Amino acid sequence: MCSRPGVQIGSSNQVFSFASGKSYVTAYSLPATAQATRVKLTVPIDFTIFLPSVMILDENYTQLQLIPGSNFTYGGDALLAGQNLAGEFIIPASTGSSRAAYMLLFTTTEDMQGTTKLSAEALQRAMEYDRASDVARLRNMEVPHAATGRLYLALETQASVLAAPAESNFEPAIAAAQAKPLSELEYYQRIRTAVANKDYEQAIGWMNAAEKAGFTQARGVFFAAQP
Repeated sequence: MCSRPGVQIGSSNQVFSFASGKSYVTAYSLPATAQATRVKLTVPIDFTIFLPSVMILDENYTQLQLIPGSNFTYGGDALLAGQNLAGEFIIPASTGSSRAAYMLLFTTTEDMQGTTKLSAEALQRAMEYDRASDVARLRNMEVPHAATGRLYLALETQASVLAAPAESNFEPAIAAAQAKPLSELEYYQRIRTAVANKDYEQAIGWMNAAEKAGFTQARGVFFAAQP
């Protein structure tokens, strides 16, 4: 598991007008690996919450995956250290000449207008064990989402290098990604190829990515491709 320090997203980041609205964005180059990569993302809860969306691009800036903010949810069943939004997703391994090369973190106008309802019971337990921090401020609150915030990333991969910050001016790549996401047939072909290679984790990753892109036949394609 390769972890990164906290990622701060704020006024020092580039701003881009996505189809889902204007957002601060940060971009990372992904390590080259022949294995599928499991990414775990954690957003600590504070006075506000940055609810991220994640876009994965290949080396030609084609959009491979779009993981929406709804993928990252509040558990509320742990003590103070567990008062987070959290979720995970799989970046499929390379298929042919295409590999996941970049990861963009941003938020949407709709997500910024939402809130997260906290668990009063979990916060009460946290207050019993944590006397140093002001957790009482969060009790019975619906924490508003915001345009800025922080999060933590962990990449589970055999590669020895971490995701690295990409070039500072990433706007052309983002614009290109908006223009040419993978088609439905391209997703399905990647699923079939991965199953044929008996790389089921990769196939499931492509299936999940296709479903998140709105293609409803991905699961059927996955099962139909089984030998």
